[in-house]
Amino acid sequence: MIVLALFGVINGYVTARYLKFFGNTDFKLSVAISALVLPLFIIGVFFVELGLAYIQKQPLRYSAAKTLGRVIGWYLLNGSMCFIGAYKGYTKKGSPPPCVVNKISRPIPEQPYHMSIYVLAPVFGLIQFASMYAEFSYLLDSIFRDNWYAMFGFLLLNLLMQVVIIGLISIIATYMQLSY
Repeated sequence: MIVLALFGVINGYVTARYLKFFGNTDFKLSVAISALVLPLFIIGVFFVELGLAYIQKQPLRYSAAKTLGRVIGWYLLNGSMCFIGAYKGYTKKGSPPPCVVNKISRPIPEQPYHMSIYVLAPVFGLIQFASMYAEFSYLLDSIFRDNWYAMFGFLLLNLLMQVVIIGLISIIATYMQLSY
């Protein structure tokens, strides 16, 4: 958690640059967004875990006081780091848009049914599911047959395949102009 909190500098910087690019000049909003959103999610997960353990009357890995201490420490460290990053992001000169945007909007023509999201989402999802299914079935076979080195090699190969497949699907979906 300390490493994540220290990366708050990058979080604040990137948030400030994006908000400045889109015309928002409110420095305090940038700091609040970057300092609160991710920690609230992580802390919410901690408290859900504590709540479920309390409901099931299971022994806790750590006490509620320790969790509260982590929350306070997280916000102190992450909030100050986000403030520093957002300050650095707002003091830099804004970057111009990469191209000129036309003032007149063009209507998107009606797309054929086979290019709609209702057809393409299951097809693209099926492709990703099939590659993950192959990965997990081979993974379990390797574990049960005690072929650990083959498992790690296959996992690396499958990771690279996943990156390529998801990248290609993203390009295809972008250039097919999916209309929602």
